[in-house]
Amino acid sequence: MDIKSLEELQTFLEQESSWRKKEIAFFFQLLNQRRKDKKGQVEEGQKTLLRAAWANLYAHWEGFVKQAARAYLAYVAFQEIEFRQLKPNFAAILNRLALKDIENTKRIAPFLNALRQIEGGKFDKKLAANSGVDTTSNLTHEVLLDIWNAIGLNIPDNFELKRKSFDKLLENRNKIVHGERLFIDYKNGWEDYEQMRLTLLNSIEELKTEILNAVHLKTYLR
Repeated sequence: MDIKSLEELQTFLEQESSWRKKEIAFFFQLLNQRRKDKKGQVEEGQKTLLRAAWANLYAHWEGFVKQAARAYLAYVAFQEIEFRQLKPNFAAILNRLALKDIENTKRIAPFLNALRQIEGGKFDKKLAANSGVDTTSNLTHEVLLDIWNAIGLNIPDNFELKRKSFDKLLENRNKIVHGERLFIDYKNGWEDYEQMRLTLLNSIEELKTEILNAVHLKTYLR
């Protein structure tokens, strides 16, 4: 991923959030219309749509977080800034990669190479691409916190307040995609979904704003 300027980063984040919002809106409109058509009566098709909508919400949250984080790191990497000028999280990315490569050796040379790179090297595209922004694990609270720490953004004030909501989102998603017949009380399930939808859309905007502010203010520097 190459992000060479603030404009490119902003365009990327706008495009990433825009198509996701459209798909989330599609599910919401479809569910809402079915509710109006059935005039309060609940059918199995409505429950099926609601389960699909929960899985869709989670997919877009995980996808946006990871894509946005990688884009931000790609932008910083393109600036070719030395580690000594950057906040410690960028050196931590190098350290994590170095330790992974040398965990089974007793030789001192690999450790020295990592230290020399920190002292005189730069955060580059190779490091950004292998930053450890997790692309395989579920977006648990711990994984999300690790991503925030990896890219060096300030933890939002409402981070812990949203934890319960996102834990529930992940729990529902896992049950659905692993084939469990998740029971959803339709009335409460619809209200929970609507609240989660608003929380998620707000969180996407918050992350986008945090990243763009970090670039504007150059908070990635010491």
